Amino acid sequence: MNEFERARLRLFLTFFLFAVFIFCVVFGIVKVCRQLNPPDVNQNQPEIIAAEQNISPVKNKAQIEKAVAQKTVPSAKEKTDAQEFKLDDSKAFRGILKAWRRYKLPRCGILVDVDSGRVLWSYHADKVVPIASLSKMLTVYIALEEIKKSRGVITLDNKVKITKSSGIGREGSFGFVPGQVFSVRDLMKAATVRSANDAASSLAVYFGNGEASFVKMMNQEAQKLGMRNSRFLNPHGLPSGKKDNVSTMNDLIILSLKLLKNPDYMQWAKMNGAKIGNKTIVS
Repeated sequence: MNEFERARLRLFLTFFLFAVFIFCVVFGIVKVCRQLNPPDVNQNQPEIIAAEQNISPVKNKAQIEKAVAQKTVPSAKEKTDAQEFKLDDSKAFRGILKAWRRYKLPRCGILVDVDSGRVLWSYHADKVVPIASLSKMLTVYIALEEIKKSRGVITLDNKVKITKSSGIGREGSFGFVPGQVFSVRDLMKAATVRSANDAASSLAVYFGNGEASFVKMMNQEAQKLGMRNSRFLNPHGLPSGKKDNVSTMNDLIILSLKLLKNPDYMQWAKMNGAKIGNKTIVS
């Protein structure tokens, strides 16, 4: 094969690959458009519907459409079931596109084999990011450690009188009211199962004799555990002005491995729901 033939072959392959690329792009655009605007497959096929649903033969198209409409009118129960279980693919697809445009990639993440401690996958595991309600993991951990240190003086059955704190009345709360009395166990459940902000702040007041001193305990315990890049401003994770509780994936793994060894915490973490007082919470 001479130089001219090789050049012609390269040109042919280039055009072929370009054509395949254009086909894939067009196919993808058509697919997206169909997802965003799904066609009504039954709109122009009354005859087929009539045949599939065993409708008796009729003479013209108008009669077919009328018969199909009568045959396919759903009952009240069918309407309810359809509304309950219907999945709008177009809305779901738009939601995925919106999320992809906004976030594009996860900010950070980590996957660890708990038995061996080996990191299987990580992405920006040392990036300092706001952790919101994951802060409650440390709040509950410290409370459990304080119970252990008390040697029976403090138990999960101890009664806690709810007082005014930073989590009371805030979004994502259980609904505790100052003056009510609940057990430590109830507050632990609410903080773990429901991620209740008022439960976390009430635990902080009880175990730290105030939220400010408990936050100091949180930061000291984080450093003691080796969570070098973590900083806590409150026990629940709600934003404090323009500042947030922050940590990294590597730091949170250290705390997670500690909590996995605590049977009480794992019992609450596995719950789908719990009854606290006269109220039932769900995970």
